[in-house]
Amino acid sequence: MIVAMMLCAPPNAPAPAEKAPATAPADAVPPTAKSVDGAAGIVAIWKDQTVTWDRLRPVLSELAGSAALQEVLLDSVLAERARERRIAPDEAAMHREEETLLRYMDKDPARAQRLLDDVRARQGLGPTRWRALLWRNAVLRALVAP
Repeated sequence: MIVAMMLCAPPNAPAPAEKAPATAPADAVPPTAKSVDGAAGIVAIWKDQTVTWDRLRPVLSELAGSAALQEVLLDSVLAERARERRIAPDEAAMHREEETLLRYMDKDPARAQRLLDDVRARQGLGPTRWRALLWRNAVLRALVAP
């Protein structure tokens, strides 16, 4: 997927990671965790042990690093395309994406919501990744619109 995204970039374009996606939802990019003294920050405390981002980061990278990187790079490429075409999905566009999906999943709104909740749980789509997915769908829909 990364190769495909890189092939889509114009020849002299900067690397996708150099620019933050201006049109991506603000909470799609988590803030860096820093403690008051500027250290890596405490992620968790268990019994008498603290777990810092420095300790957790390599484990997270091995578990899901490539998938996370793919999402970040995809957001960057789509944000660039959206800027070029002056596409900026708003909350209403992202809401329409979710409503379209719910209608597709089941005619009964309550059942559709349960199915969506199950899919989100299985795919690890928490609030940040879910909003980013809705944003990507809205951008893609606008890019292919006549």
